Amino acid sequence: MKNNLQLLPIVLIIGAFMLMFSFCEGTGTPSVSFANDIMPIFSTKCITCHQGEGAFGNLDLTNYATMTSGNSNSGENLIVPGFAEQSLLYKSVDEDETSIPRMPQGGPYLNASQIQLFEDWINEGAKDN
Repeated sequence: MKNNLQLLPIVLIIGAFMLMFSFCEGTGTPSVSFANDIMPIFSTKCITCHQGEGAFGNLDLTNYATMTSGNSNSGENLIVPGFAEQSLLYKSVDEDETSIPRMPQGGPYLNASQIQLFEDWINEGAKDN
């Protein structure tokens, strides 16, 4: 019985740590990768119009550096890291947005899972990962 009472504080401490860590958010590692998730969408859906010097809207999506080198012609922020709803990039592909033309112009548009990737990537900080 005495041995069981000596183990009680240790069990309580371990339990408290387990409970504390269960409320912590993940490891901080983004779940969406620019290179693996976002760039392939750009390559198949966007690059035709948004590439090089003559890119539509002066928006070159051929790589992270050119994409983040400036804002849109309208002055609206292309990407607001952490805030997809305020980012022109996200609004331009979001099927619920009606204030701007939906991209890619003329479709076929991004599907729901691709739109979700954009939203998650921007909300996670829009990192070049």
